[in-house]
Amino acid sequence: MINLDRRINLFFNNKGFAISGILYSSLILFLTLILGMLVMATNRKIILDKEKILVLNELDSNIEDVPTLYKDQSGATIPELADGMIPIKWDGSKWI
Repeated sequence: MINLDRRINLFFNNKGFAISGILYSSLILFLTLILGMLVMATNRKIILDKEKILVLNELDSNIEDVPTLYKDQSGATIPELADGMIPIKWDGSKWI
């Protein structure tokens, strides 16, 4: 019985045992926190990239609606072009 108590005391009586336990626990907690932040940042970037592609595809599919988007709703008369000015028109696929 005394031998067993002595061995246990020798094992747990090391000076750095408690400190190393605290330091390793802190290290594991810190690494877990950093890993979680990296995963969240990666997921955020993936989600935003997908949304950006969807928005760009939506804009590309509505390119025919561009003249209606910029249509003048004020009721003003169309200005006359000065000499040398070229009118810009939408031909359905590009500005000419």
